[in-house]
Amino acid sequence: MMRKFHPARVAEKLGVSRATIDRLCRRGQLRKVRLSARKVYIDPASLKELLGEALFAQLFDQHNGDDYNQPVSPHRKGGRARRMR
Repeated sequence: MMRKFHPARVAEKLGVSRATIDRLCRRGQLRKVRLSARKVYIDPASLKELLGEALFAQLFDQHNGDDYNQPVSPHRKGGRARRMR
């Protein structure tokens, strides 16, 4: 199975905005993997090239329990959850 990273999770881990991740993709510094019309992930090889092996391993080590395939929940930033009616 191919490891893939959701762009919002990559942005969160790097401490940048999602717009910055999209800009890096447009510039060709990161590659997107399009699984469908709406599902886009970041190619881990391009992320490793951009960050370098050591920093990539430190931030995106698969043994740290993070699931980078999932988008960031809107409630993770301390915002108050709204109740659905």
